[in-house]
Amino acid sequence: MKCMARCLVVMILVFAVTATAAPQRGFNLLQVPTATFDHPAAAESMRRMVETGANAVILVPFLQQGRAGSAEIGFSDAVTDRQLHVAIETARKLGLTIILKPQILVDDGWAGDIKLGNDADEERWFERYRDLIGYYARLAERERVDTFVIGTELSGIETSTRWRDVIASVRAVFHGTLTYAAHGVEGVKRFPAWGELDVVGVNLYPKLGESADKSSIRARMDQTVKELKKLTSKILRPVWVLEVGIPSAEGGLESPWDWRRLSDNSSEPDPTMQGIVLGQWLEALEKPWIDAVFIWCWYSDPYAGGMKDIDYTLQNKPAELVVKCRWAGECDGVRK
Repeated sequence: MKCMARCLVVMILVFAVTATAAPQRGFNLLQVPTATFDHPAAAESMRRMVETGANAVILVPFLQQGRAGSAEIGFSDAVTDRQLHVAIETARKLGLTIILKPQILVDDGWAGDIKLGNDADEERWFERYRDLIGYYARLAERERVDTFVIGTELSGIETSTRWRDVIASVRAVFHGTLTYAAHGVEGVKRFPAWGELDVVGVNLYPKLGESADKSSIRARMDQTVKELKKLTSKILRPVWVLEVGIPSAEGGLESPWDWRRLSDNSSEPDPTMQGIVLGQWLEALEKPWIDAVFIWCWYSDPYAGGMKDIDYTLQNKPAELVVKCRWAGECDGVRK
């Protein structure tokens, strides 16, 4: 009976949140050297971001790990506390809801490659991670951040029961909304501690095929959304898409997640395809049970992107106009 009562309370709270709160929509905002968060240009970039209709922003500081199999992890100097403070203040002045999502940079791969060889190494890694993520959780509390993400795309260690200790330690110092950013539907399945969090967070980069045909792309998206709904309907938590995106490069449909293929700069730009895909995603994700959608990504430099750029940002590309049409209702120059 006690379990039934708790479940009923959760269902009522979830319904209340989804029924009364306006959906969050925005971008993962990344700092770049050409316009650090404490530079006036970054404030201009954020203002332009708001013009798309964004009402929320994810700010991304970084941790650093040398090897994916190492138990050693530390802070990165990619974003300083001072820069993060200025970004939070700017976002607040612009009326944005603020999410802080620390991510791990791995020298020989990405965060999903992190996997420890034995239990002792895993325990040591989680102890250090608790300290590091706790630092940012305390910063988030001081800065009155709305939501804190306890981890991002840590596929290799998502099944560990030690996540419950991480969540408990963060709960002790941060009193806002908590979530985790799982890597795709499979990541949502793997993560064992949704019951201790407030929101199911997911990053979506599924394979979209090879054809730029809108109906083919949309069918794959709809299948992903269908699988996500089936899975999350059993978890009784609001659902937030914390990342969705695609590079504006030829071949991006085949592997939207593969940022490494952009590093050699050999791909040809395809900004038209990026605009089509993001427009289809925003339509596919417009569901009453999805309470937030965040695009990857927007840069702190207002002049980032452009028609010759092959990166994920949609700045100064057709995709920016597509999003502005969808979110802000300003559709001049957008082909229907």
